Amino acid sequence: TKTSQLSMDTNQPNFLTTKFSSKISKPRARIDQEGDVQMANINTFQNNIEAQTTQAILAVLKGTNSNLTNINGRRNDVCS
Repeated sequence: TKTSQLSMDTNQPNFLTTKFSSKISKPRARIDQEGDVQMANINTFQNNIEAQTTQAILAVLKGTNSNLTNINGRRNDVCS
């Protein structure tokens, strides 16, 4: 036997490289697609967190602002 033609695959020792590459490309495409979906989910989650954080900060500022008064006793409402 010619050891140079043998594949590292123990299940199919005479597996051709052309068959191997075509066999690996299909799962690879599926993995890439799942990765894209996961990235989209991560981006959506991040956008939601950023929006909630902004809302929370504005709410705190608005609450703090309504309690502040200037020297004349008038309220300083910066956030409407």
